[in-house]
Amino acid sequence: MDDFFHGSETNRTSNSTATASFVRTGVIGLVCTAAVHLLPAPFDTQINKQRLINGDVDAATFAGPDVDGFTARQALNGIYAEGGGTVIMVNVFDPNRHKNSVVAEVKQFQDSEIALDNGQVFNVIVRSSDGSTTFANGTDYTVDQITGSISRLADGDIGINQTVNVDYDVADPSQVTAADIIGTVTASGDRTGMQAWLGARQAFGYGPRQLVALGYSSLPSVATAMNTLAVNLKARAYIDVPIGTTVQEAIEGRGPTGAIDLRIASANVVYLFNHIYVAGPNGTRLEGQSARRAGLRARVDRESGFNFSASNQQYLSVIGLERELDDADIQQLNAAGIETIKNDFGRGFKAFGNRVSIFPGKGGIETFEATVRSFDTHDEQLEMISDNVSLDKPINGGTFLRRLNRSLQQYINDEITAERLVAGSRAFIDPSKNPASQLEDGHIRIGRKYVVGPPAERITHEAEVDVTLLSNIFA
Repeated sequence: MDDFFHGSETNRTSNSTATASFVRTGVIGLVCTAAVHLLPAPFDTQINKQRLINGDVDAATFAGPDVDGFTARQALNGIYAEGGGTVIMVNVFDPNRHKNSVVAEVKQFQDSEIALDNGQVFNVIVRSSDGSTTFANGTDYTVDQITGSISRLADGDIGINQTVNVDYDVADPSQVTAADIIGTVTASGDRTGMQAWLGARQAFGYGPRQLVALGYSSLPSVATAMNTLAVNLKARAYIDVPIGTTVQEAIEGRGPTGAIDLRIASANVVYLFNHIYVAGPNGTRLEGQSARRAGLRARVDRESGFNFSASNQQYLSVIGLERELDDADIQQLNAAGIETIKNDFGRGFKAFGNRVSIFPGKGGIETFEATVRSFDTHDEQLEMISDNVSLDKPINGGTFLRRLNRSLQQYINDEITAERLVAGSRAFIDPSKNPASQLEDGHIRIGRKYVVGPPAERITHEAEVDVTLLSNIFA
């Protein structure tokens, strides 16, 4: 039976002419490169594994320090700077693969210290110049893995001006490919890269709703894979427009002849224009918006609700923009289905734009990021309720039908009261849609008419100058 399905599902239709109790809407999925070579071995426990990150302690434990070339702490710092919460992180940097090896680099200690030709080192072995003695780390010397500096210990066996040979590996995150980020399913059944998120619900009871691949989402193959997963997970994929892109190039990229590829038309993709200046460990740095935009989205969910738009909400950690935009630039970008940042005098940096990338090819209520997130959230919550109340129970008449309909309507009524659904939204069971031939296969159809309030994207003031009011001056 090709149409067999065991569970609850939603088939949504629309007559548009143009935080729920159990669904966790603010969870962020992050695929990244973490400096795990700087963490205690073994490395394997931190590679292509889902890790729940709930703050800076978890970030330090599983993502390593914020060092150049690695995106994990950079992204996590951005997420938490904007008030984000739970992150499901997948690190794809593998020190056993993404490395360069150096053999017998000759160095002579000067003032009890040598500087290797590279930083980001691990698996360091120091030997005497004739190779007869292998010195012990922690007994004869210490290593600063980030800088590549080696210091001899006074109580050790290395002489003050001794010449040594050093073998070591150099971490090279530039060897990470789009294929590593996208991931796959291995012959042993393990999911790698962003595919690991598909196991989140079984592992944690929830999955990510905002997807981030800072530094990689601009790659067309990564963006396409993120969209595919976002559809599966009922999530939004935040895609950074490539660094250095002009407004014209971004707009042209939405069409077939653009020099860059921003052609995904999906209710699950949000394009983000303009890189941002933020504080880094070595001063100000330039990065994509996606991580901080996801953190902002999570903060809005927590403080206002998942039905609120993140547009016109202030960033807390943005210092500057790669490109200053005027109102005309912002309007053109938004009209092309690209979100950006607005910087009005005295108002700080604000996310600006409501539409997912299916716009402007499609219009109407299901092109707003906030509303499609709300529809997905309500759908999932109502499916969970029907699973808990009625799935696999006997379809035995009025009691079954009343209990199911009452449970669904109670949730809808609560959401109407909370102003996350519009009054009049309802669930119902239509006998004409449930003939005996269907019921005998255990299949029942539940009708639903509902709508959420779209964001007030355009407010028009219609003003009339009425000179007759001047007569009131002397009244």
